[in-house]
Amino acid sequence: MNFGEQLRRLRKDKGLTQDELGEVLGISSSTVSAYETNKVIPNEDIKNKIGDYFEINVNQLLDEDIEESYVNRNKRNLIDMELAKVLGAINALTVVSDALIADIRKSIETIDQLTDDLV
Repeated sequence: MNFGEQLRRLRKDKGLTQDELGEVLGISSSTVSAYETNKVIPNEDIKNKIGDYFEINVNQLLDEDIEESYVNRNKRNLIDMELAKVLGAINALTVVSDALIADIRKSIETIDQLTDDLV
């Protein structure tokens, strides 16, 4: 995948129009179009802005593995979010289980008292 194709893919994955990406980068939509069709290669400043915006290494902009890197970062983000959910659930279960243990202890004490009263 060449630079222009990669840029178009990144832009579309973010749900941006060429106008919107141009606004973010401080360039016109026609310049974005020229990048995406490989008519023009951006200067280092624009490459850095693209890298910063899409959270990728600038060197990856010309690398065919950009899609894999982008997908892997998104997968890591999803994994992190799922781990946060699991840890939250574990924390909630700990609170609930502590409350259940306290209730069980109270019930045992009540049973012991009632048993003592019967004897």
